[in-house]
Amino acid sequence: MRKPVLLLGIWLALASAVVPRRGDACPYCKADAAGLATAAPPADDADSFPLMLSGGLDFASAYYLRGYQQADHGPILQPYLNIFTAHTVQEDLVIRPYVSLFHSSHQAANNRMADMSDVMVGAVTNCQGWSIDSRYAYYTMSPLMRTPVHELGAKVSFDVLSLRDDSEAVKPFSIRPFAGVYGELIPEQDTTQLFVNLGVEPSWRLELGGTKIGLGLPIDWGLGGNKYYFNSNGTNAALGYFSTALTASVAIPVPDAYGKWFLNTSVQYLHLAADSTIAASSGVQDLCIGKIGLSFVY
Repeated sequence: MRKPVLLLGIWLALASAVVPRRGDACPYCKADAAGLATAAPPADDADSFPLMLSGGLDFASAYYLRGYQQADHGPILQPYLNIFTAHTVQEDLVIRPYVSLFHSSHQAANNRMADMSDVMVGAVTNCQGWSIDSRYAYYTMSPLMRTPVHELGAKVSFDVLSLRDDSEAVKPFSIRPFAGVYGELIPEQDTTQLFVNLGVEPSWRLELGGTKIGLGLPIDWGLGGNKYYFNSNGTNAALGYFSTALTASVAIPVPDAYGKWFLNTSVQYLHLAADSTIAASSGVQDLCIGKIGLSFVY
């Protein structure tokens, strides 16, 4: 009986654990991997053009969604686009509504998922080192498992070094602990689930030979409730995965009229903790994932 229970658990989790890693971040930050755009852009950026765009295209060696394998071989292409604007409520309080589109296409045969798409609508609020990204997301799976998922959630983070913003020595650095809570509804199965994401995002922005460079070392834990992750006996597993990565972004020199462009790369270490995530990965528990891509902010 354990095997059918675990297989059912994997199916339900794959049908609901569908948020891209960058999808949990603000639309401006999503445009580069390592902090060149981590600092929120001035609200005045929206004065010359009320709507701003960010987006890009990533090439990944594998794709895991919150610890669940989606694809692990062949070309994996991930385009994304964000439309956002800025509204200054007061000097230290800026709200940026956004619409975010993401698609992951897995070209090779025999991947667990053939593709995945999502649409997110939300707003990022920045105030004195605090950032709150609250949003609604709608997801669709591959044609073989076309299960719609509705999700509401928010991610709260705080740059602890903003307490020392009077020091020139710390301005290039950011250390941002975060906590995200996301509730999901799967109408076809009348199921609700909970995903919690905890971690910290250190980053360092520097200039080398006139070229802007960003480095990051994000660390996060994925936790679940109401059987978001499963043990082999079908009970809830609190911890789904642990992840850390080394990310780097290099600003590409282009004329100002073409916005800001970045070359991004990352190497991620992923440890799978729940039985359901390990089974979905064919028993592999520890792996490294590489990614490279181009992105822009305009």
